[in-house]
Amino acid sequence: TPLYQAFYEFYRHLYTAKSDKADDVLLDGIAKMPDNTQLLVSLARYYQETGKVSEARDYYEKAANAAKKAGEVKIEAAIRAELQEF
Repeated sequence: TPLYQAFYEFYRHLYTAKSDKADDVLLDGIAKMPDNTQLLVSLARYYQETGKVSEARDYYEKAANAAKKAGEVKIEAAIRAELQEF
């Protein structure tokens, strides 16, 4: 997970000429680790920041479900609170 997160941050904030690759890195990580809450939330935030509200909602929902599945009650509640802002 840290590797995917680092590449995401690199493309999103440092290598802005290729910032469109940021979501590709996260999607690749999610394909390999579909219940990784951190990657799901990062992708949701990316979509939220780039105006893709529908996609953001979908990934926040997936993140909340992954957190619930993992028994991460506080994380699930925080994600659901984030969803309320839409």
